[in-house]
Amino acid sequence: MWLSCTLANITFDYTTIDSLRQMVASIILAVAGLFFVGFGFLIWYFKIAGVIAGYDATKVTNPDALAKWVGKCMMITGALAWSISLIRLLFESDRADLFAFSAFMVGSTLSIVVTLAGTQRYNK
Repeated sequence: MWLSCTLANITFDYTTIDSLRQMVASIILAVAGLFFVGFGFLIWYFKIAGVIAGYDATKVTNPDALAKWVGKCMMITGALAWSISLIRLLFESDRADLFAFSAFMVGSTLSIVVTLAGTQRYNK
């Protein structure tokens, strides 16, 4: 939809505003992806099991393997978010934002389920 508005000799093109909104949506997903990749890498590489939610040292058989598993799963979730943000930039549709965030929510939920299922291997 193309509309234009002139206010005090300043012209705003609504297609520009839509493009900016689409860019912001992609940036939000990309930052979330980088956040997940960064923290996942820290947990995986340095084997920091203590920062994992619900971690109890008395109930875990192998904390290093648990940290590796959770870190890798977080990095995969981050890569998913980052790739969805890149794919989002390719499409110029009114529903592309809805699709991108829905895909991120479904992908994140599946990643959480897989992560939690995998952590059961390391519980006593």
